[in-house]
Amino acid sequence: ASGVKLALDGDLIRYDSKEPGKTELATRKLAAKLGMSDSEIRRQLEKGDSFSFEETALYKKVYQLAEAK
Repeated sequence: ASGVKLALDGDLIRYDSKEPGKTELATRKLAAKLGMSDSEIRRQLEKGDSFSFEETALYKKVYQLAEAK
């Protein structure tokens, strides 16, 4: 949906840097459709290594977008 080629390492964010990785950049391209700011996206992606990520608005909205296609 974003047109950005993703790294297949499984990480949602770059843990070794504050700079956004490919997954975060791809998600940011969907920010308007998601109704979220870059900082909201980052905060929710930071939960990606826990089960609580599935309860985030980001997770739910991305799946809603995917199902709408």
